[in-house]
Amino acid sequence: MIPVADNIHDASRQRMIEETSRFIEWGLRHPELVVRIPAKPEGEGGWPEGVGRFFWTTVLRPRDIRQAGTRIFRRLASRLRGN
Repeated sequence: MIPVADNIHDASRQRMIEETSRFIEWGLRHPELVVRIPAKPEGEGGWPEGVGRFFWTTVLRPRDIRQAGTRIFRRLASRLRGN
């Protein structure tokens, strides 16, 4: 018999795989709707350290705080794109 924790993990893993698969398929069907993540080609330098710190701090915050910071995040993204 498989322990309950393993069943829960396997079920969660399967749901994540299925959701990711659906998202990738949707993105391939609708490339015009996919949000581009700023990136630099390998070997051309990196982002300033503060950009990574800001990004991960924002992503890992609780949802209610993250929503309040959306305006700031959009301004940063705009600056990174050169707008």
